[in-house]
Amino acid sequence: MYEPRPAPMPPFAQIRRPEDMPPWTLPFSWRDTAFLAVYVGTLVLGLPVAALLGILMAAGIRPDLKDPLTGALLQTGVYTLIIIAFCLLLWPDVRRAARRFTSRPGLAWGLIPAFWLGNVLILTAVGALMSLVDPNLSESANQQGLADLAKKVPFPIMAVSTVVFAPLVEEYVFRNVLLGKLSRVMSQWVALPISAVAFTVLHALAGWPDNPLTLLPYLVMGLNFGLIYILSGKSFLSSALVHGLHNLMALSLLYVAPTSLPT
Repeated sequence: MYEPRPAPMPPFAQIRRPEDMPPWTLPFSWRDTAFLAVYVGTLVLGLPVAALLGILMAAGIRPDLKDPLTGALLQTGVYTLIIIAFCLLLWPDVRRAARRFTSRPGLAWGLIPAFWLGNVLILTAVGALMSLVDPNLSESANQQGLADLAKKVPFPIMAVSTVVFAPLVEEYVFRNVLLGKLSRVMSQWVALPISAVAFTVLHALAGWPDNPLTLLPYLVMGLNFGLIYILSGKSFLSSALVHGLHNLMALSLLYVAPTSLPT
């Protein structure tokens, strides 16, 4: 008996391999959980630094934690541990984001300078507005700490963690997870301010300010980077590139000018 052959499935109905799927369509996984545990334990709780200091003190070595170079080396070491965990746990996610980013390379690379310039202009306007509201407004503790480090620590040491490591990791956590993957269960326009607030709180860990207005630039940056993530096709590498370029300019200004953009 003749049986008709089934019609071919349209392209949009074909099952795609996980590595071909857009990053934000994948659910929150054990890899995300493991990396977030490393991120919080390493950067927020400072467990590796505490363990290292305990070992050194047990050996009779008491490092000078007030020395800027020691602080910068510890920061670089912490981010090195996080990057190692990032590569071991999240390399498939990086490949997916890279594939998404390079699917339209001309558009992707062309938008990066425009996004970067837009971010700078918005932050400059916010800074001017803050000066009008409070002419005596001081910088955030995070910014003051970086300015102090820039006075005594060579630029390359600062750049490793500030320009390369931090943007990549932060954009994965705050954009790919707290915005992209969270938008599977809620509107991305609800997840956007959530990720921006979390980004702001991270940069307040250096010291909660007496005037919360000093945290406004970080909130604005969180919203800007989130919009860049959405508008560029939800590849966290796009927002990471803009974030890195921003930090490079802000860090460079710290070495040549008394004031600068927040990093």
